[in-house]
Amino acid sequence: MSSGRAGWDDSGSVLAPVTFECPVAGRGVGIVDAAWSPGGGILGGVSDDLGGSWAEYECPDVPSNDRCVAALGSGWLVAGDVGLVEIGDSGVRRVRGRVELQPKGSRERLALHTSADGRFAGVVVDYGDTGVVVDLSTGLTTLEVGRGDYCSGVTPFPFGFVGAGEDTAVVAASRWNRLDVYDAGSGRLLTGREFDDDNELDYFHGALAVSPSGRWVLVDGWVWQPAAAQVVIDLAAWRAGAVYAAEADAGVGYPDNWDRPVAWVDNDTVAVQGYGGTRAVEIPSGRVKWTIDGAEGPLWSDGALLYAAAPGGLQVWSTETRERVGVLAGYRPVARNPATGAFAEFRDGALRCWRP
Repeated sequence: MSSGRAGWDDSGSVLAPVTFECPVAGRGVGIVDAAWSPGGGILGGVSDDLGGSWAEYECPDVPSNDRCVAALGSGWLVAGDVGLVEIGDSGVRRVRGRVELQPKGSRERLALHTSADGRFAGVVVDYGDTGVVVDLSTGLTTLEVGRGDYCSGVTPFPFGFVGAGEDTAVVAASRWNRLDVYDAGSGRLLTGREFDDDNELDYFHGALAVSPSGRWVLVDGWVWQPAAAQVVIDLAAWRAGAVYAAEADAGVGYPDNWDRPVAWVDNDTVAVQGYGGTRAVEIPSGRVKWTIDGAEGPLWSDGALLYAAAPGGLQVWSTETRERVGVLAGYRPVARNPATGAFAEFRDGALRCWRP
């Protein structure tokens, strides 16, 4: 095993991570012209430094795809052939569970989700019709979800966690036009209800994005013939007893296509890519608060900054000035850890992390 990366040998011993410190000289005010070399480390000069630190962890458990890396505590969870593998922030590796889901169609692929407290993982088949929830403390499956195969190949599987601890719940599709909420630990349905022509939606649910507070969920779906339509659901009201809150049909936007990158900026503002740029949309009114002419690629935000994994590297934008304040050239993360602020990219058998 190379000594240039953090990882573990076959006996399970742990090697210290290789960490690259970037001195902060005025955080978030410039560009890092840098890229990872295949053997680790940073190539290229650093000017107008973004600050932060870098770490690289050996990752022999290759993620099934770029949607199979997710935050777990202060580290990461990877879904691959071995199963669900935890990679701690010290490089410790531990198998936490296994799933038997297999994508069937050419477009289907697995996607990994984790609960805020790190106890549960959800593995679903995006552009497919099924998924499972695993209790990582036991490795046991607590819930199986499915939406049927009617037009399931058009959108990612609608799935998200809300709450923490004993209150952790799962929001997931139970039909093409229906969402339900389940207790994550027991799998018990929490939102049983009757349907008729007055409350049955003619709407195809897509990817879900739950707000930081857990009050709202943005649904990125579509309607015939076909047109993108984003709706918002008041999860707090739904869980408090508003039986048909998920059928309120509260539209907040019509981007040029569905399956667009989105990121919550705060509890009542969500950034939505499309429209030739990225819009910050006020929830639940749907009012556009501001626009950035750029920010291409998967999105994340810490409130003050908006991050976009663009083809050329990770872009950093100010949500106050809407100006780009930095780029990490050549670095394209696939996940962000909200607990630590760190980003993760998988390349050349390693998980490469940048923490602002």
